[in-house]
Amino acid sequence: MSKRTPSALTLDFLAKGGWSCWNVEKRLPIPGKYVTQDCYHFADILAYKPGRGIALVQTTSTANHAARKRKILDNPHARGWCMAGGRILLISWGDKGERMEEITWVEVAQRNVPAKRGDKEPASEQQDLEPESLPESLSEA
Repeated sequence: MSKRTPSALTLDFLAKGGWSCWNVEKRLPIPGKYVTQDCYHFADILAYKPGRGIALVQTTSTANHAARKRKILDNPHARGWCMAGGRILLISWGDKGERMEEITWVEVAQRNVPAKRGDKEPASEQQDLEPESLPESLSEA
């Protein structure tokens, strides 16, 4: 029996929390290599739940959690996504189950990711994302 990928585990995990999900990572047609490209170079899954919002989700193993967080924080699209009201979730998987972290606009902005001309801070209610905006199983992380 083969081991399930972090993306497959995350799709099931979010669906159980009532989120509608779509895999937005694509495989590139490079002969002899398995190469994928993430949406905006950091997201594997697009998810939404009415009343809870929209999220781009990066999935990984627990060993790569910190590296994926740095990758998100250094990405200018992450800032734009958060400023537009979207959420970013980083979900990693290991022997002990899942580890979920929400990366907020404030955290992205503190990394001094170059903003596009005309960018403005989101409304203050968007800066502090409430835990209840996540599925119950995610809000405990």
